[in-house]
Amino acid sequence: MAEDNLSQKVEKIEQVEKVGTTKPAQEISAADELSSPTKVRFDDAMDKADTRWSQVQHQAALAANDTASPSPIDMLNQAANKTLVTKVPTAEGIVTQSQDLRNIIKGNTQTIEQAQTATPSIQLSAAQEAIANDKLIHVDYSLRTALSQTGVEVTAASIAPKPAEKPLVKFLGMLTNSDTQLRMLVNQIDGLQSTKNISPATLLAVQIKLNFVQQQLEFFTNVINQAVQGTKTIMNVQV
Repeated sequence: MAEDNLSQKVEKIEQVEKVGTTKPAQEISAADELSSPTKVRFDDAMDKADTRWSQVQHQAALAANDTASPSPIDMLNQAANKTLVTKVPTAEGIVTQSQDLRNIIKGNTQTIEQAQTATPSIQLSAAQEAIANDKLIHVDYSLRTALSQTGVEVTAASIAPKPAEKPLVKFLGMLTNSDTQLRMLVNQIDGLQSTKNISPATLLAVQIKLNFVQQQLEFFTNVINQAVQGTKTIMNVQV
């Protein structure tokens, strides 16, 4: 009897140890199934975060590397946002600015003449012709106004195109006329300065007009350069 009781006690102890140290396979599977959805959601959230970060980095890189040249419309908007008067006007400053504008006109004249020599059949699109013509008309008007501020009366130049006259030929004539007006303006400013007969208000009015002329000439230059470059590209493709 004693041996039977001892055998039963040992058997019970072994059962208790097995229960305490071994986890049933069903319980392990259940625990894994409970944690699996949480892990999936976590991994999905991390993937989305990584994707969003990559998109942000890509957009930032595109913005940093955006070196495309501005369109004519963009240039016009930028020019319109510039301050018309950046410093107190002086006679010397007006003369220097006038010389700078004459250089811009000279550069445009050379560009047109070279383009006509290289490609006699060069043509502008209707839009390019209209924009360029409008800018030179504004240049002429502003220069006449600037001259009138200094006491010089200038009549409007005839800008009506002659029969069969090419747009670029007309533009050359308008540029030449604007250069003449600027030369007259420089001579008038020099004369008034020598006699001390020029007021700050007059200088200010002239400077405002010259700043506007500069904006129009810069825009005209951009249009002409694009037209010439476009013609060269077409000619190269045809060749």
